[in-house]
Amino acid sequence: MASRDPSLAADGYEQWLTEKLWELVPSWTRAQDELAGPPGTLRQLVEIIGENAAELRRSHDRLWDDAFIELADPWAVPYLGDLVGTRLVQALLARAQRIDVAKTIYYRRRAGTLRVLEELIADITGWEGVVREQFRRLGRAPHGLDPAPTAGALTGTPVFGLAGLRSPVGAELAGSPFDELHHTPDLRRPQGTDGRYGINRLAVHLYRLGSWGVDAADPRLLTDADGDFHTFDPSGRDTALFARRSRGEGYDYDDWRSAAEAELPLPIRCRLLGHGVFEITSAVIANIAADVIADLGAVPAGWAAALQGVRGHRVASDQRLRATLEATVGAGWADLLVYVRRHALLEDTRRAILLQDDEPSLAVTPDTATPGDAIAQEHVGAGRVAGSATVPTGRQVLVDTERGRFVLDGSVTVDAPLVDYRFGFSGWVGAGPWDREQLPWADDDRTLPDLGSPDIVDGAAIALAAEDTTTVGDSRTYPSVTGPGAPFSELAWRAGDQVRPYLQLSGDLTFDGQAGAGPDDPDAYLLLDGLWLGAVGAPRAIVLDGDFELVEIRGCTLDPGGKDAAGSDIFPVLLRVDGAVERLVVQSSIVSRIELSGTGADSVKILEVSDSILDPQVTDLAAPAVTGPVALAGAEVHLARVTVLADLNVHRLWATDSLVAGTGDVFDTQNGCFRFSAASEASRDKLPHPYESAFFVNPEPLLVSRTFGDPGYAQLSDAPVRVSGSDDDLDAHASIASGAEDDGEMGAFHDLHGPLKERALRAKLEEYMPFGLLPVLLHET
Repeated sequence: MASRDPSLAADGYEQWLTEKLWELVPSWTRAQDELAGPPGTLRQLVEIIGENAAELRRSHDRLWDDAFIELADPWAVPYLGDLVGTRLVQALLARAQRIDVAKTIYYRRRAGTLRVLEELIADITGWEGVVREQFRRLGRAPHGLDPAPTAGALTGTPVFGLAGLRSPVGAELAGSPFDELHHTPDLRRPQGTDGRYGINRLAVHLYRLGSWGVDAADPRLLTDADGDFHTFDPSGRDTALFARRSRGEGYDYDDWRSAAEAELPLPIRCRLLGHGVFEITSAVIANIAADVIADLGAVPAGWAAALQGVRGHRVASDQRLRATLEATVGAGWADLLVYVRRHALLEDTRRAILLQDDEPSLAVTPDTATPGDAIAQEHVGAGRVAGSATVPTGRQVLVDTERGRFVLDGSVTVDAPLVDYRFGFSGWVGAGPWDREQLPWADDDRTLPDLGSPDIVDGAAIALAAEDTTTVGDSRTYPSVTGPGAPFSELAWRAGDQVRPYLQLSGDLTFDGQAGAGPDDPDAYLLLDGLWLGAVGAPRAIVLDGDFELVEIRGCTLDPGGKDAAGSDIFPVLLRVDGAVERLVVQSSIVSRIELSGTGADSVKILEVSDSILDPQVTDLAAPAVTGPVALAGAEVHLARVTVLADLNVHRLWATDSLVAGTGDVFDTQNGCFRFSAASEASRDKLPHPYESAFFVNPEPLLVSRTFGDPGYAQLSDAPVRVSGSDDDLDAHASIASGAEDDGEMGAFHDLHGPLKERALRAKLEEYMPFGLLPVLLHET
């Protein structure tokens, strides 16, 4: 029985018990063991007995802990599950298994309630979600048993009436969990969005994307035909800003409530950020007076009377608040409006949740010299930043959350602004503000070069040094990067924990590996970890020259290029091998293209790519993701859980659980394999030994988006995909979404176990939902 916790290996039980057993062996026998041939055979036997005795001792020590689900080792979880009689989910979902056992009694006591069904989403999948009873969204005629008609919170639609088409908010919310409109029944079998509205339908809205926060980043200043604006994204792309996942924090489970829209990890609508409800109470008036006196020395004439005149009023929007103050105050209403916005905004409104002081979903700081002095929520406006957008009266910044843009008011003194924001992504592929202790390579025991200099921060110039580790400690933009300039034997360049630095290359960055002095001496080692590398002025390349024993690129993004918000080109960063590399390892990264040029085509012996996205499309639509003079190349390419967004052109290929959204062309089809993977139909005769693989006819619907920067980038879509040999598009799509070796999805996000989580959730919903209802699982993100 193997050790269940690697940390227990430091307890010294093996050595202690081995020596105790060895002492029991007669000294004459020990001496003969040293003289026998081969020597030490008895000693090795005693060491094996000592290891097993140590394992038994550890098991004995943990007997008490194994009786509690919070402390038990993984092997004990199924036994505890048998005690409470639960049906465990798959073993790959270890977290879900443990929570399921821990809360089985809790679920059974509350079975059939929306509370349990929504908690199951977070407990089993780790996603956020909302459950809605669809009979409440069916249009019908009123009857005498109805309660008094009440209007919808945002659209004014009665509980059984027709839609109020004058409300644009209703159109934005249609089809979402917060839809206030009513629908006719859909009697089809629930499948995707079909059959979702009915008396016995239960809609389960799933938010699968994570909301990842970037703090103190440099926005990008762009200019188009209509003027200047900033993008939150440092590369200048339009990208939707996401809300922070905040449901469930700080409330008692006995006072359960469903999630508000602003508490879910979803793209922030402009109207969502702009929505505010204001209530003017006596306490609010006192706070306003205190602030006015502190700022102006006295309350201007007429302000006090105007505030008393609206005391007790609740105003449902910022526009109505402005109109109310303009009518009651007259001249000077705009100055008073700022104070009322600051103190009268209710804490449970959407705007207050998004801009809460402790951890806002977005923030803009005008001056890098005062990084904590962000623009206050009362000065943040929401709207479309397009054309000659102007900041509304009383605001200092106008934010377009749907495209990730903002403009500052001319009265704001701007040195170099910083932004805090959140973006949506499936997770853990490419550079990002990840918790690096949770990443797959966190336990890598390779000893890195000693850190000879402090971390680099604040956008300073980066000068890489040989035989050293350079750490970038923040999420700033670094426009100046200089390579080591000389051959080296070891070099590591990495990002700090929970940061995403953006590094711009104004020229090719060359790394020259130094060959080992002797035949047994290893060649150079290079590590790139957690970096986002972009190009300035033209396509750039990371060039591997010289001789390398090992090159590791993990958790990095080599920008595939595209278009910025002003329509200008964003140039890609390539990975080019000009030297000799024994092993080139790309892990959990986004790489635009790998070029094996010159001698590199012959000298890269093994190319290992795992949990990554290869996206060379912007560079050249006809260019493959891995390219080189294949007829002369001897490289072995190993793909494991990789999404390739173009053709693949290699010499030898071993692929598993991978998705090639193009044509695979392998020179040596007699060696290698293509197992539990998918490629285009044109690849069928060009790949080695396909096994349990799928060949699709129409690759376009495969992914939600192929554009780097979109929240759904490289995520499998729900659209039907025609697969060769299948007449059913839905079944064909399942062969890709559940076609991996462990019944998971093919591609870079395989290890997120999305399909496994969804199947486990469906099984648990059927166990605890009310009898007779049909669940309809809907992917909101």
